[in-house]
Amino acid sequence: MGMTKSIFSSFIKKLAADNKKRKIIVALGFIFILLILMSVFFDSDNKDTQKAAVSEEVILDREEYTLSMENRLTDILKDIYGVGEVKVMLTIDDTGQNIYQSDIKKTNDSSDSGQNTSYEQQLVLIKDNSGKTNALLKSTEFPKVSGVVVVCEGGDDINVQKRVIGAVTTVFDISSAKVCVTKLENKQNGGR
Repeated sequence: MGMTKSIFSSFIKKLAADNKKRKIIVALGFIFILLILMSVFFDSDNKDTQKAAVSEEVILDREEYTLSMENRLTDILKDIYGVGEVKVMLTIDDTGQNIYQSDIKKTNDSSDSGQNTSYEQQLVLIKDNSGKTNALLKSTEFPKVSGVVVVCEGGDDINVQKRVIGAVTTVFDISSAKVCVTKLENKQNGGR
């Protein structure tokens, strides 16, 4: 260890004595600092772009999800005895969200005042076939249904209402107070 220290200190003394080498080392240090600052700047721009793309994707999926669930529920309800023609409308509580895979880095710092633990979370990025970098999707939480309106031909029959409410509350795991079943207007007889 002592020999390594003496070799290192003699190397430093030689560098300090040579003015040209000192200038080169200082210039390299400035270039290194500049590269670090540039990487931080470009990395924050990339994160903002990723966040915007994620939120846009969720908004588009909400409309598709709502329409898909309304169609699926309509298909189920029209097969229930006594329902007849049926129309469905869902109220969605939130937009849902995509959950992306991330790595968590734990850092322990010891100092005179004690030990500090910090955590840094970073998205796992992958490249698709076109070479575009995307975050790795772990799972998707779909929007939650907060209310359902069912308008059907048999909506004035209490037994049909019970069957429809039972089906809807089971499918969406919501209370019966959030389901409205009513009779479809009969347009052939002037509405009544």
